[in-house]
Amino acid sequence: MPDYKYAAKSAEGKVVKGIITATDQDRFISEVKARNLYLIKFYEVSKQGSIVLGQNKQLPLKDLAVFCRQTYSLLKVGVSLVKAIDLMYQQTTNKVMKSSIQKIYESVQKGSLLSEGLRKQPGKFPGIMISLIESGEASGTLAESVEKIATQFENDLRLKRKITSAMAYPAVIAVLGVGVVILMVSVVLPQFITMFQQAGIDKLPLPTAILIGLSDLVTKKWYFLLFGILLLIIIIRMYIKSPGGRMFWDGLKLKIPLAKNVLMPLTTVRFCRTFSTLLSSGMPMLQALSIVMNVVNNKVVSEQLSETSEDIRKGMSLTNSIRRVSVFPPMLQSMISIGEESGSLESMLDNTSDYYNDVLENSISKMIALIEPIMIVIMAGVVGFIILAIMLPMLQIYQSI
Repeated sequence: MPDYKYAAKSAEGKVVKGIITATDQDRFISEVKARNLYLIKFYEVSKQGSIVLGQNKQLPLKDLAVFCRQTYSLLKVGVSLVKAIDLMYQQTTNKVMKSSIQKIYESVQKGSLLSEGLRKQPGKFPGIMISLIESGEASGTLAESVEKIATQFENDLRLKRKITSAMAYPAVIAVLGVGVVILMVSVVLPQFITMFQQAGIDKLPLPTAILIGLSDLVTKKWYFLLFGILLLIIIIRMYIKSPGGRMFWDGLKLKIPLAKNVLMPLTTVRFCRTFSTLLSSGMPMLQALSIVMNVVNNKVVSEQLSETSEDIRKGMSLTNSIRRVSVFPPMLQSMISIGEESGSLESMLDNTSDYYNDVLENSISKMIALIEPIMIVIMAGVVGFIILAIMLPMLQIYQSI
């Protein structure tokens, strides 16, 4: 029998890792569920220890949103689940998504639940999707749960597009600026270098010497420069993917003024929307928090939410325990307190999400307004340095005449 190495979360939000021996994937997943664990990822490991199955890459958010929205529409008008999945398979054009839907169809057709079909493809579908569908299956409100997932994904997609479009202009300006500098260093500067050599200048000014060295690197030893940049990118990415590196990077983002002003409302919106959706589906608070930890997309915030979950498990209220999360604004704590006292926590979270969504838009606009002059100043400084490096030896030539 194969061994399955897995990572899962308990109801308290703690990560549990281990190895389970089972006859097949279905038995393995059943065993994990029997232990009251939420499966994050798993690998089938051979006897020699080599990985047979790896973690799958999550499907695009856009495709998931369309799948859930259209599946809800079909279920709402009375189409059976098997028929709805079959129709989604026929009209899907994304090959990866089509393959996943086919596997879901085969699983459901054999009598499995929809959530079980999703769990058989670890990493492909977000945890919130699987958990909400499970909750809907248990309560007999599958269509409503799928609608909530569709709305959640659509909101996330709008948020993602908003940030991407806001950063597009600064990115284009940066690329153009770097391109202009490379063009000047590799094409324009070498012509002046020839002139300086013919003039017989004994000692070049320091800025000119630095610029000539950079020009030689770009024009004659560009492969060393390219290799160095690629190596640096790989090292940084590997460090950020490590537990300690991810914690350091996520913590650093929360301390940089420009990034912090955007991350605060962004994290608050993600937390409020997801937490409200999970609670409104009838999910227990501790289980909902364990899912939200993965949605906020910040290791520091996830760790603080884990501590919050532990406090709630010990009997503390959400209002008091949420203070552990340093990035959350005081207003969120006040709204949660009102929600707990009035019994309308989901409604208060929705209202808070809407408010901080507006705050996020304003923060992004302010960040872009600040980034543009900063980039202009940096580019002006670089161009000014290049002009200075060219003009200094030319002045020496004129003085020697």
